Amino acid sequence: MKKNIFTILLIALSVLSARITFAQDCSFGYFQQIEPPTSAATFGVALADFDNDGDLDCVAISAYFGIDIYLNNGTGTFLLKAQYSAENSFYGVHAADVDNDGDFDIIAIPFYSSSGTSIFKNDGSGSFTETSFSSNISTYNAAVGDIEGDNDIDIFLPNSGGGNGVVLKNNGTGTYSLSQSLPGARGHDADFGDLDGDGHPDAFVTESSAYGNTVFLNDGTGTFTQLGTNFGTQGGIVSLGDLDGDGDLDAWVGNSGNTAEIWLNDGHAVFTLGATIPTGSYCKAVNLYDVDNDEDLDVFLGFYSSNPQLLVNDGGLNFSLCFQATVGSSCHGQAIGDLNNDGLIDIYSGYFSNDDGDYVFLNSSTIGFPEIPIKKPVEIQPNPASGFTTIKISLEQLGAGFCLINEFGVVVRSGQLNTCAYQLNLSNLPKGIYLLKIGQKPGQSIKLIVR
Repeated sequence: MKKNIFTILLIALSVLSARITFAQDCSFGYFQQIEPPTSAATFGVALADFDNDGDLDCVAISAYFGIDIYLNNGTGTFLLKAQYSAENSFYGVHAADVDNDGDFDIIAIPFYSSSGTSIFKNDGSGSFTETSFSSNISTYNAAVGDIEGDNDIDIFLPNSGGGNGVVLKNNGTGTYSLSQSLPGARGHDADFGDLDGDGHPDAFVTESSAYGNTVFLNDGTGTFTQLGTNFGTQGGIVSLGDLDGDGDLDAWVGNSGNTAEIWLNDGHAVFTLGATIPTGSYCKAVNLYDVDNDEDLDVFLGFYSSNPQLLVNDGGLNFSLCFQATVGSSCHGQAIGDLNNDGLIDIYSGYFSNDDGDYVFLNSSTIGFPEIPIKKPVEIQPNPASGFTTIKISLEQLGAGFCLINEFGVVVRSGQLNTCAYQLNLSNLPKGIYLLKIGQKPGQSIKLIVR
């Protein structure tokens, strides 16, 4: 995740053992997705509006049966549109506009294999054309994003076989070439974020063995260098976010040893263990999001042999169980978003099964990420917008601070409103719904759609 850091506080940290208690109930109804028999064993899922009809669709990839595209009818009900690459085995999947034509494409990562990483280019209607290229390394997952500021999507592939990782740069049309071979980039998963506060996306890499976690810093040209030595063990899956509220990106690492670890950033990409959280099962999916709108990040979890959970954060790295599903154990991939357009965050849970479908959990509680109107007059024009939009405020609001928050609760823009018609730069932001918060009133916000 990319983040513009606007506050950095240096704090003294001690290793804590985090508590999990029980919070208010979060209510989710569920149904099981109908899948063809050749689509069992989902390993990864991603949500995006593939057919440009205003709702979130799904791509589900399989350990054995390729890729399925499911289109949403707007109510959270998904219908299979097409299957691709049925003879191949995939693990990680990402939705992104790789060819800069304004729609979401798919990046599919092969399952522990040096077979080709596949790019599926969208024609705008949710129909895809596949191209592939060999990275010549064994992989599970990747970090994707613009690593050099040229407005296209690049790929960072850790090596799951123990050798060098690779950096693949996009030429702007969705064609990739090897840019760098990275000794030490050994791992199971990776995530991008500005870890040292210099404005460039760095990489946090995890390995599900005693090898541990590694950090690679980006010099701004998309060239990475390992910082320090490996730390921690058994790190299977990672998601970056500001977990302690100090303005920099921390790491939630789901371990293969039935625990999760929170690694806290000192603002310079040096990480200290802040909390160890018992999960009771091998964590296979992590999604950070401020689901209760209290300005700290909560976490959605999927497990190898336990049902999905939602834990809410009290702001002090103590997490409370808010939702425990009664079905859906053996979740290998999970994605969150508003699936039925009611303003609440739902869950699409990939189910690693023999012949059953994935689970869709629809949020039926008051917990979510709704807009809370700003009481003083604020106008955004245009909205939806791309490139730039104008924030119009009253004279009494001059000088107020603002921040723009993405759907995962991460600040992506921040600053001070020094004019009554402030020009907000939206370049390089992915399409989607954001919340604009102005001033210090907790929760007050206005929705901004970036297209």
